[in-house]
This record gives sequence, C-alpha cells and structure tokens, in this order.
Amino acid sequence: MLLWIHPIIQALTTILVLYVLWLGMARFSSRYLGKKTVFKWNRHVMLGKLLVGIFALGAIGGTAVTYITYGKIFPGSLHFQVGMAILVLLCITWATGTQMDKHRNQSNVLPVVQMVNNTLLLILVAIQVVTGIGIVQSALLK
Repeated sequence: MLLWIHPIIQALTTILVLYVLWLGMARFSSRYLGKKTVFKWNRHVMLGKLLVGIFALGAIGGTAVTYITYGKIFPGSLHFQVGMAILVLLCITWATGTQMDKHRNQSNVLPVVQMVNNTLLLILVAIQVVTGIGIVQSALLK
C-alpha cells in the first residue's frame, strides 16, 4: 500500500500543474502576445506555491518510501536523478515566483526565466511519469 501513495499523489499533482500552467499562459498571452486575457493572479500564485511544496514533499516521500520498502535508495536510477534535478528547478520556480508576486509587473525577465524553467520542469516530470510507470510495473510483478 505504501508504494502506491507516492505515485498517486504525484500523478494528481501533475494534473493540477497543467491547470496552473493554463492560468500562467493567460498572463503570458496578455503580456507578450498582446492578447486580451484575464489572469487569475492570486489563484495562480496560491496553487503554484502549493504545488511546489507537494512536489518537494513528493520527492522526499518517494525516497522515504523506497528506503522503507527496499532498505536502500537507488541513487543511480534515472527516476531518482531526475527527481533531484526537479528539486533544483522547484527552488528556481519558488524564487522567481516569490519575486514576481512581491514586485508585480516590474520585471520582464523573471516571467521568461520562470516559463523556461517550468517548461524544463514539465519535461522532467514527463520523464518521471515514464520511469515511474516502469517502477510501478516492476513492483506489481513481485
């Protein structure tokens, strides 16, 4: 049962990330593409902070569950290494998001940095989904 908590929470979190991305795209479209949109700033910021926390806890939780289940962690596995890279990108997301929320509309660079960072983050999350499915399948076979 413990092995299922991490993938289920991370999968639901990933779905919510897509919603937060959609909210952020409204801001991007308005600011950089000249489209008239409504940006739900507070919702984007609140959910963004929540998701950064959940993903960070998910990385720690996944490592803990692996240790509890197998008695060790697997630092050589792609899933673990990508998870650690995700933690670094989450720190960048948190830092840029915090600065943008604090100083609204004062930076043209930070929104682009955050968008590029979060695009890389989503690519790594997609890799995590694929490698995680492999891990879940191998756990089912045991």
